[in-house]
Amino acid sequence: MSSARKSLKHTISENLIQQIPHRDKTYFIRDDKLRGFGLKVLPSPSRQKNFIVEARLGGIGKSIRRTIGSIQRYSTKEARKIAEDYLQKIHNNIDPKKRTSDKVPTPDELLESHIKAKQLREKTAKDYRQSMKTTLAKFANKPVDQITAISIEKWYLKGKQKPRATDIAFSVLKTTLERAKSLNYIEENPASKASQLFKRYPVKKRGLVLHGETLTKFLSSFFHLNQAGALNETMRDWILLKLITGVRSNESKLLLWKDVDEKNK
Repeated sequence: MSSARKSLKHTISENLIQQIPHRDKTYFIRDDKLRGFGLKVLPSPSRQKNFIVEARLGGIGKSIRRTIGSIQRYSTKEARKIAEDYLQKIHNNIDPKKRTSDKVPTPDELLESHIKAKQLREKTAKDYRQSMKTTLAKFANKPVDQITAISIEKWYLKGKQKPRATDIAFSVLKTTLERAKSLNYIEENPASKASQLFKRYPVKKRGLVLHGETLTKFLSSFFHLNQAGALNETMRDWILLKLITGVRSNESKLLLWKDVDEKNK
């Protein structure tokens, strides 16, 4: 067994946490005072250090490992207290992070709660819902604890014909699964794990500025329509205002004459 895979025993303290380095592979620090309490040290790119507990459920069988949280979220004292509670539950044959009384939600359900909690703009919410309904149909109504990193990887690689839609959908799925993790429905985000299995498609952002030949064609069409009388004065002036100032459509529709500074124009 390589040194990167070995478990080291120390008294976990704030000083120790700051001193221990990140390595090429994940490794664990086991606390020598509270058996079952430890620290999981992750490699790049995450470079996180998470408090964990590990023990046999009911004192028999295979050990289970549960994450308490990151060192940014909990102090060593707080994590140790939580670990004592978790370990007692595990000893009593209770999984401390399993929500047996709640129905496990689906990505579609979690997306709705995410939209509400974050108060997303109507257009953003509409785009997310459309992505969930179409590109993410495979996962939309599946309980989140049944979604695996492997299934996400296979789905993503099949979407190479529509890289932009697939990559946007992946981000939506990752967000909803992160919410599931925060609510303790799942231990790890399978989308985060899946992102380490493949290279994401190099999707370019859609341009918001007209350049070169595109701008020339647009202006030519604009002046042609104007000369042909296809544009009324209001529409013509609105388009010119947007071209000259770069103002957003929603903002321009709300402008009043009192918003125009004629003195310092």
